[in-house]
Amino acid sequence: MTAPEPTPAEPSSLVESLKNVVRFFQYQEPSHQGHSSKDKQPDFDPSEVFDLLKPERRQAVMDVLENVEKGPISVSTLAEEVAAIEYNCPPTELGSQQRKRVYIALCQVHLPRLAEAQIVSYDDNQKLVDEGPRFSELRRVYSILTDALTEKQ
Repeated sequence: MTAPEPTPAEPSSLVESLKNVVRFFQYQEPSHQGHSSKDKQPDFDPSEVFDLLKPERRQAVMDVLENVEKGPISVSTLAEEVAAIEYNCPPTELGSQQRKRVYIALCQVHLPRLAEAQIVSYDDNQKLVDEGPRFSELRRVYSILTDALTEKQ
């Protein structure tokens, strides 16, 4: 006996959100010189977005930078805020080892990768971080994805 064919249902909000992500990658500003929008390549390709957003620590960096006053913040402050998110506690309850683990990972792995992709501006000498030129683009995709996933819960 074969299973009955599934009937089409209303598209879920997750499906709609994923369609928005697809549209994000397809949308191009029309050129002022009469070229079609297909002439310009997207700033991000999907695999780059997922590579950048896969580590939860990078997602936490995005959240912290989105919610701080404009301007650079110290890596130590960023590490403390990210650690508080990871350990689900106020920054005052963090141990020094918890802060140190996050600080080292940010300096050695995550901030250089985000800086390479121009998501953040990272001054390794002064240990300062700020939103980079592509921050808002990645933040938009991240918001679409998180909104879709949290709606289901």
